[in-house]
Amino acid sequence: MSESKGLKHILAGFKSLFKPPPPPPVPSPATAAPEQKRRGTRMRCAYQVECQAGKRSFKAVVADLSVTGLRLEVPHPLPVHSDITVRYENSEPLHLRVMWCARKKNRIEVGLAYLDPDDVVARSWVRVTLRHLGLEAPDDRRRHVRVQAQVTAHAFPDDGASAISGTVINLSADGCLFECGAAFRLQTRVRIQIGPLADLPELAVEGRLVRMHQVPNQKLWQLGIQFGSMRIKTEKLLGRYLAALLSSELATPP
Repeated sequence: MSESKGLKHILAGFKSLFKPPPPPPVPSPATAAPEQKRRGTRMRCAYQVECQAGKRSFKAVVADLSVTGLRLEVPHPLPVHSDITVRYENSEPLHLRVMWCARKKNRIEVGLAYLDPDDVVARSWVRVTLRHLGLEAPDDRRRHVRVQAQVTAHAFPDDGASAISGTVINLSADGCLFECGAAFRLQTRVRIQIGPLADLPELAVEGRLVRMHQVPNQKLWQLGIQFGSMRIKTEKLLGRYLAALLSSELATPP
């Protein structure tokens, strides 16, 4: 078994985190049990969507996605247990149920659970969004374990453009989502230096830009970087980063 396959094999041990969840209702983050939190491992993003709640239409921002549903930043509170539809761009809308609503500093957030069957969700705009994040369909999350992060990083493109500082906001064995103040050309090869993280040294990986997306209403870009081949030492360090981030995520409420 190659080291690259070996790392993915080790990460496959986390596959239980991404098993299909039971149907709603889904508990609020404050009351969720540890196993439910693992199934709800979140993938941070920032996508503007159109929502319909009864006769009221409004715009919102998807703050993160999980196997069980998603978290929205909304302009006004929504009643718990009410149903809404959420549409991304021109795709078919998804039907969701409000499981909790909370005011956090200067924003209002709601947690939503999918009401549509799994096969409908897999064909929906969620799949498009996951691709923007460097993922494929929901079933592929078993292979591509991707954990939420908040780690300082620096990207160095090989096309002569200046280096850019930013933050890695999620990480997997195959790539990362890098949030920064500028964008490169698609397919640009790039060296990204991540960390250090806690007591782990800096992680330096070569890759290429395969996705990019501007954060709504902000001068920020989210760049999907796919990693290339790497040395055994680098792969082992990447595995340690993923383990550390996953442990931190599961210990922290949303």
